[in-house]
Amino acid sequence: FAGAGIRDIELPRNLHQIGVYTFANSALESITLPNSVQEIGKGAFEGCLDLISAELPPELYCIPHSMFKKCRKLSTVKFPNDLYEISGSAFAGCQSLTEIELPHRLVEMGSGIFSGCKSLEKLYIPHTVVRISDSNSFNSYIYTYSTPSFGGGKKALTVYCHPKSFARKYANAFSMQTEDWKK
Repeated sequence: FAGAGIRDIELPRNLHQIGVYTFANSALESITLPNSVQEIGKGAFEGCLDLISAELPPELYCIPHSMFKKCRKLSTVKFPNDLYEISGSAFAGCQSLTEIELPHRLVEMGSGIFSGCKSLEKLYIPHTVVRISDSNSFNSYIYTYSTPSFGGGKKALTVYCHPKSFARKYANAFSMQTEDWKK
């Protein structure tokens, strides 16, 4: 299906895996993955320029590298509650994301996952996160786009996290704007 002009697809209810780059550069506008999906390959939806929303299945524990990279219109993502890891560049270049609330069991954030997300204003990181691979996870966004007012009045990114969390220590180390979030 990579590069196909399909805008919508209904996937089989018993589908367990989506392969590497399966829907990359296709014309999909939204995707709801069946609850049976447990594994998704690298870049499965990369470059889907018209993709607006994605609902991820409850048994997905890792968002793979570059899964939604360059999905410029992606504005809504429904995460599974038990998501453990978001791999590198998963949402890089998703220019329409304005707010992300990461699930409460997330432990690891890969490198560059939000780099190039120019509209991202609010990022909620749970206290369960104990590893952020490098400063590019969301900090490259800060250095590239963040000023008190940028790009037509858009606000700087605010990281919402628990005051004693790893995410707060990380954000403070890079002088990011933070707010308390005790969920």
